[in-house]
Amino acid sequence: MSPSPSTRRPSPDQKAISNFASRWEPDSLFPFPVSPFRRLLVHLGLPLLSLLWGRGLADAETIAPTVEALFPESGFVFSLSQIEVHFSEPVQGVDAADLRVNGLAATSVRQVSPDVYGFTVPEPPRGTTTLTWSTEADIRDLADIPNRFAGTAPVEYTLLPPPRPGGVILSEVVPDNQKTLRDEEGDYEDWIELQNVTDQDIPLAGWHLSDDPVNPHPWTFPEITLPARGFLVVFASGKNRSGVTNRLHTDFKLKSEGEYLGLSAPDHVIVDAFAPRYPPHRPTPPMAGPTATPHRADSWRHRRRGRPTRFPESDSLRRWSFPGPAD
Repeated sequence: MSPSPSTRRPSPDQKAISNFASRWEPDSLFPFPVSPFRRLLVHLGLPLLSLLWGRGLADAETIAPTVEALFPESGFVFSLSQIEVHFSEPVQGVDAADLRVNGLAATSVRQVSPDVYGFTVPEPPRGTTTLTWSTEADIRDLADIPNRFAGTAPVEYTLLPPPRPGGVILSEVVPDNQKTLRDEEGDYEDWIELQNVTDQDIPLAGWHLSDDPVNPHPWTFPEITLPARGFLVVFASGKNRSGVTNRLHTDFKLKSEGEYLGLSAPDHVIVDAFAPRYPPHRPTPPMAGPTATPHRADSWRHRRRGRPTRFPESDSLRRWSFPGPAD
C-alpha cells in the first residue's frame, strides 16, 4: 500500500523549502517602513507556498495510473485484432499477457509513447467479446514509490460480420445540424451523404440505413438510382419519408454524442458503416487569420477522405441527388 501524504518522506527540494521557511526573517527584506498588512502577506507567503508545493507533490506521487481511453471504443466493431490503450500517465512494466480478450492473453504489445501501448490480440469470433485485465498485471507509474495500476471494469465489444464492398459509401455525416442544409420545410435537420464510388449507376431500391446494427427493421430506400460518381443526401430527421418524388428522410435522428450508423444491401449485409460510432459532435473552432475560410461554429460534420464539400446552389431539387458532394 502506498504511504499517505502525511507519512511520505519529503524530497530534498521540499525539505529545503520547509527549512528556509521556518528560519527566514521577513523584516530583513524591508530597509524602509512598510504597512502591517503588507508585512503579514510576506510572512504568510513562503510558508503557504511550501505547504501547497509539498501537498501537490505528495498527492501526485500517490495517485495510481488509470485507463483514459481505448481504441477502438467499446461497442459494435467489425474487427478486434488491435487495441490501443491510453493510460493517464507514463507507465512501466506493461506485458502482453496483462490484457485479456475473452480470457485469452494478447499475443504482443508495443510502446507507442510513455503512456500509450498497442496490444495485438487473437481475433475473437462474432458476437459479444469481453476485454479484461489480468490480476497479475504489474503495471506501475514512474513515481519514486511506484503506484500500481488496478485494472478496469470489463469492457464489452460486439463483433459484426465484415462489410461487403458495394460501391456506395457513407461519405459524410452531419449531426446536430443548425446552419447547413435545410429540408423541404425549411428545417435544419441532421443529414447523411452517400457517394457512389464506381463508374456505374447503382440502384438503391431495398437498401437500408440504420442506427442500430441489430435492428431487424431499418429504414429502407425507395426505387431510386445513385448515378456513377454521384452523391445523395438523406435527412436523418425522424420524419420517415421515402417517396420517390420527395426528399428522403430516415425514421431516426443522429445523436450528437456519436453512434453506430450503417448502410446495408437488400439482403441486410452491411456495405459500409461507422462502427462503433461516428465521432461525437464538437464545436468548429473559429477561423484564424485574414485568409482563413469561415466555418459554422454551431454545426459539425464528419467527412471521409478529407475532401471539401459543396452545397447545391438550387433549393428546387426534388431529391438531393447530384454529381458533386453536398456542401
